[in-house]
Amino acid sequence: MNLDDETSVHSPSADQKIASAATAITMSKIDEPARTAPETHAITMSSTTQPCRIAQDSPLLSLPPELRNQIYELILISPPESKPTITPTYLPPALISVCHQIRTESLKLWLSSNTFSITILNCEVELAKRFQNTFMSTSGLKEGPKMSFRMKGSPNWGNLMHWCEAVYMGETTWFQCKENAKGLSVVVTAATRMAGTPGRKGWERVREDLEGWRHVAGIVDERWLVDDGEGEGEGGGQV
Repeated sequence: MNLDDETSVHSPSADQKIASAATAITMSKIDEPARTAPETHAITMSSTTQPCRIAQDSPLLSLPPELRNQIYELILISPPESKPTITPTYLPPALISVCHQIRTESLKLWLSSNTFSITILNCEVELAKRFQNTFMSTSGLKEGPKMSFRMKGSPNWGNLMHWCEAVYMGETTWFQCKENAKGLSVVVTAATRMAGTPGRKGWERVREDLEGWRHVAGIVDERWLVDDGEGEGEGGGQV
């Protein structure tokens, strides 16, 4: 949903109800403009169920569904220029943790309406997998959330194979490099898209195809041919 081109008009009674609910729930500021991005909370993302913050009988639930939806949109949908940035200590907006019913109503909107930014270091995709797996099981979505990957670090074939396997298994998405990109991004784009091509029979067959293509990646950067420390690449500069 995109609120930039829409103007919501409420009757005085509806505005009073929204204001009352906003006062009663303290997790977010809903009286700010729609372009205000949700805050990032430094709490470890380690389980598929986040705790509820207040009782199930939240005053927010006394509002009509259409008004609750408008509140969810104002709080949960970030403007395009302000993507939610996923880190190892990221937690979603606190509104989602108010209670079970509000989580059920709002989680799908939050995941489907935003593009999430994740930095991939040395082709290590575990953070993206963990983020997707944490919320997909309870969101009701059939497809994973949209992600914007920022590539940093050095080539690591072992990590790239883990990424490709995750793409093949539907645990995360493939990478799309920018136009005229070079080096690391080009190889990652080609490999992950090969892994995500429909109709392939079995991951082992896909891996064999990728290994057969590896020498091409080595022409771009010979570090793709290094096996020592596979899956344990060290940090490097942005590519």
